[in-house]
Amino acid sequence: MQLSMVRGGLLVLMISGIVACGNNSNTADQKATGHQHEAVAADSVAPAAPASLKDAKLNDLYLAYLDLKTALVNGDSASASSAARSIETAGTSMANKDVAALAAKLVAVSGLKEQRELFGELSSLMIPLVKQSGLSSGKIYVEYCPMAFDNKGASWLSNEEAIRNPYFGDEMLTCGEVTDTLQ
Repeated sequence: MQLSMVRGGLLVLMISGIVACGNNSNTADQKATGHQHEAVAADSVAPAAPASLKDAKLNDLYLAYLDLKTALVNGDSASASSAARSIETAGTSMANKDVAALAAKLVAVSGLKEQRELFGELSSLMIPLVKQSGLSSGKIYVEYCPMAFDNKGASWLSNEEAIRNPYFGDEMLTCGEVTDTLQ
């Protein structure tokens, strides 16, 4: 009896995961434009041309942040550490101690799980900074995965509308949705 209840519970969890993130390719957008976002293997993800922020120092920080996001999407811990060093430098240049400290922690850890957790914290700092600065060109998307961090959810910034999830990489590459577009 208990085994069937456990199996039933697991089945419910699996189904809710599929419903939450199984097909998130913006069906309203597909119907309106006739375009579909095709799934891309994580190792072939390349960033789109980034937007430009009004604050030049913050723009440098944002570009390094995009490199970090791409490294995490691709599951590349070494590249993530390298991007975090650039974020630490840019954060120090801006006299933003919180960003610089988080980036230093990111450099110090080597596992993707820890890097992704710190990226979530960094994203929580970056989103309001970018919103406050404003853009001089392009668009930035605030994206959200409801399943990140044991279903607590987490947001990140992206220069492309298509979801490329840095919290799960190729495990759930397209899990998430656009929650805001900054212009």
